[in-house]
Amino acid sequence: MTKYLRKNNEKTKWIMNNYITMLFPKKPKKKKLSRSRMIKEADRVWSLYIRERDRGLPCITCGTPWTENQQAGHFMSRRHLNTRWEMHNGAWQCPKCNCWGAGEQYEFALALEKKSPWLPEQLRRLANSIEKVSDEEILCYIQILYKELSEYAIDFKPKKIYLQL
Repeated sequence: MTKYLRKNNEKTKWIMNNYITMLFPKKPKKKKLSRSRMIKEADRVWSLYIRERDRGLPCITCGTPWTENQQAGHFMSRRHLNTRWEMHNGAWQCPKCNCWGAGEQYEFALALEKKSPWLPEQLRRLANSIEKVSDEEILCYIQILYKELSEYAIDFKPKKIYLQL
C-alpha cells in the first residue's frame, strides 16, 4: 500500500510541477559574464589592437622586418593584470623574441626608453602594485579597446554582450 501511495504521490508531484511551469514559464537567465570570459575577451581585443597599431613596423626588440606571423608581445608579463592590457605595455615582436626569447625584456625596455625615458619604470611600478584589478576595470579596458579598434579601418565586430554593460 505504501508503495502505491509513494508512486502516486511522485506522479502527482510531477504533474503539478509541469502544470505550474506551463502556467508560469521560467524567464531565461541572463548570461553572467565570468571573470575568465572577460579576461579572454580583453586579451583578444588587446592583441588585435597591438597588431593593427604596429602593422608594418619591425620587431621592437631585434628589428626583424615585419611579417604576417608577428605577435603582440608584452613588456611586463601577462601575469600582472595591472599592466596586462596597457597600450604602452605591448608592441610587435617576432616569434623568436616573443616565444623563444621570453619577450627579450631588456631589449624591450631599451626600445621603450627611446620612446619615453620614464615608461619602463612606470610600467614596472604599476605591474608590482598590490591593487587588484576589478571586473569593472576589465570591462572598461574592453570598451576602450573596442573604441580604439573602431578607429582603424579593419573588419572588426565587437561582441554585443560587452557593449551593453
